[in-house]
Amino acid sequence: MKVIFFGGGKFAMTALESLREHFDVKLVVTNPEKPVGRKQISVPSAVEIKAKELNLPIRIIEKFDAEVIDELKQIDPEMMVVVDYGKIIPQKVIDIAKKGTINVHPSKLPQYRGASPIQSAIFNGETQTAISIMLIDQEMDHGPILLQQTVEIKQNDTFGSLYSRLAQLYPQLLVKAMQGYLNDKIKPQEQDHSAATFTKLLKKTDGQIDWTQPAEAILNMIRAFDPWPGTFTTWNNRSLKIISAKASEKVLRPGLIEINEQRLFIGTGTKALEILEIQPSGKQKMTAAAFANGNQTINDVNLSTGSLASQS
Repeated sequence: MKVIFFGGGKFAMTALESLREHFDVKLVVTNPEKPVGRKQISVPSAVEIKAKELNLPIRIIEKFDAEVIDELKQIDPEMMVVVDYGKIIPQKVIDIAKKGTINVHPSKLPQYRGASPIQSAIFNGETQTAISIMLIDQEMDHGPILLQQTVEIKQNDTFGSLYSRLAQLYPQLLVKAMQGYLNDKIKPQEQDHSAATFTKLLKKTDGQIDWTQPAEAILNMIRAFDPWPGTFTTWNNRSLKIISAKASEKVLRPGLIEINEQRLFIGTGTKALEILEIQPSGKQKMTAAAFANGNQTINDVNLSTGSLASQS
């Protein structure tokens, strides 16, 4: 069966090997190179790198003009697969595949549609998420579901760890869903749209901590936004990234800092958090003990901005 694959990020590249093993992957469509890092060096997408490794044909597409659409039509694919592509695919492209276009979404649809389903599930304290394999329709993450597999969210899961685990789990489910659908053994199931919830595209500023929130909510935030956008506060107009923390039994006023025998505590709306790792702006991450050794005068937080301030 002829397949066209659309993908961009690391989450997408894990599907390519399984698809190549079971289907005739006629084309891999991915995004142009992007500048990354402080030096803004242009690098190819993770999918482009993996496709080259697997000797799969690649097409870099910036826009779906008439020439591109005609090229895709000439391939005459039975199915198309979209994973972590990062662009809206026009309906006239979706309709090219005779059997439909499939998408992989890392949430228990109809919950957490949109751009940040993994982060949002952790942020909200969920204990489960899922991999959903669905047919694409005209609305975002709205199409009928072919298969859905529930996945546990562990207590120590961060976005990074859960992302990696889901990326390894879904390729086998994707192949199973495609084969079952093509053989009429799997029937698409309409989502309960009345139960839909939505997520947003995260920004760096979403990581700013409000210390008046409960300790559990802040811990979930730290896990959900690790490694990006990260959780942070500021001290003397300098950013301080909170890398990891744990709950404590200590009670402090929200935002109040206490250094006790090289241990660093910050008050929240409930119990204080013990900070384990921290990263001041322009420096490497360090233990809270190392940070406390050099900053014994820190003692309070400006709650109106959530920023750390030294005593005057």
